[in-house]
Amino acid sequence: MKKDVLLVIILAFILSFLIALLLPYIPLYGEDIGLSISMIGYVVAVYHLVQVFGRIPMGSLSDILGYNRMIVFGSLSLFFSMILYLISPVLWPLLFLAQILVGIAVCMEWVTLPSFMTQFGKEKIPLFTLIVGVAYTMSVPLGGFLKDLLGMDRLFLICFLLSLPTLFIVFLLVKNGRSEERVEDLNNTSLISIYKDSIKTLKNPEVMRGSLFSVLMFMNFNLAFSIFPLYLSGIGFTATIIGLIQFTRMVFASMIRIFSKKIEKVFSKKIILTISTGFSALAIILVSQTESLMILILISMFWGIIGGLYHPVVFEMIADGTAKEDRGKGMGIRGTMGTIGSFSGIIIFSNLAEIFSVGTALLIAGISMIIGVILIELYLRPGKK
Repeated sequence: MKKDVLLVIILAFILSFLIALLLPYIPLYGEDIGLSISMIGYVVAVYHLVQVFGRIPMGSLSDILGYNRMIVFGSLSLFFSMILYLISPVLWPLLFLAQILVGIAVCMEWVTLPSFMTQFGKEKIPLFTLIVGVAYTMSVPLGGFLKDLLGMDRLFLICFLLSLPTLFIVFLLVKNGRSEERVEDLNNTSLISIYKDSIKTLKNPEVMRGSLFSVLMFMNFNLAFSIFPLYLSGIGFTATIIGLIQFTRMVFASMIRIFSKKIEKVFSKKIILTISTGFSALAIILVSQTESLMILILISMFWGIIGGLYHPVVFEMIADGTAKEDRGKGMGIRGTMGTIGSFSGIIIFSNLAEIFSVGTALLIAGISMIIGVILIELYLRPGKK
């Protein structure tokens, strides 16, 4: 099983590195080819819409069919999405199909892979989130540099080439074959029953809390990779500088995860999740009110530190609230609730950005998140019937 864990960690690293190299700059690519802000929002939203409807089936089918099959499915989706991105400069509407396929791959990355890791103990979760965070941290600034240096056409080609090793890793994982713990008959399983079984996990307080806060935190992450780069571009920063600012945020988000267990000894998971979400909203408000590079970097440090605790804490919270055989369902419903936040957030705030300004849209988004934290805490308060 140690070999399986190593392969999955390597796969997660490459997936995260590749996705973060490309996706943060899709909004800027949309600007380059003359798309409106609202159309850019729709291109980004399609990616999240796939995850709204895909994460629950991905989690349930991981429980039913086994992890290897869903890892193969997600990796092939990634590979074909890279081909479509490569062709998209000739026919830009292919971006929508590419976003759909990469959305499927990300469903696998954030549902199947962490569910797999919990089979070997919840202590593996900080390691998984750290590896993913390091990959994102390294590739985001590199993506901005490569976009400025080579252009999006060459960046698409680089991402396609990076997708090839994932197929080899998946081959090794399938060949090893030991990670498959069970395969159930699908004859008595329907899409409706999959959704019903996953929604039942919300009865557990830990799953409910993790899922509700995921709505806000996914909105936070999506704004950071969609509207925030447009704001930085609008005030005159190049893709390289934008990548540097994102790098600052993400390196601190990754490093704080090493200390998540120590922080949990001081504060409960509930408190950490609430503080992480509330102060991430505050960071969005602050960045919308400044154009100073130095201040933006300092806010990004704070944004990363406070927001980086979300992933290890919420994954452990879902693991606490689900049985081992239902962990994929719990991860799936959490991811689905989160991507509802991503999808609705990009649609609402990209249109607000076009009506008012990008900075105003970010300000409204941050205030909305703070209101959301208050409402969730009122809803989940002790003693509420």
